Amino acid sequence: MTFDQLMTRDQRIDELDRLGRSRTRAQDHELGALVSARDQYWRRLPRALEAARAKAAQLENYARQHRLSLDEGTIA
Repeated sequence: MTFDQLMTRDQRIDELDRLGRSRTRAQDHELGALVSARDQYWRRLPRALEAARAKAAQLENYARQHRLSLDEGTIA
């Protein structure tokens, strides 16, 4: 999920939340689904970050073993 998608979802959650008691059942359902998806995303994020860091460490070790440059300017 991109940062723009996160912001759009959170804005929609805020819009629906501000409606308060005037929300329709469909809007209540949408709000519940959006909040659930947001919560699930944030619960999974630490594991995803850990996996990405582990993969980056593997790639760095590989690059060092093969004396490859780790300069950002050399990556195309």
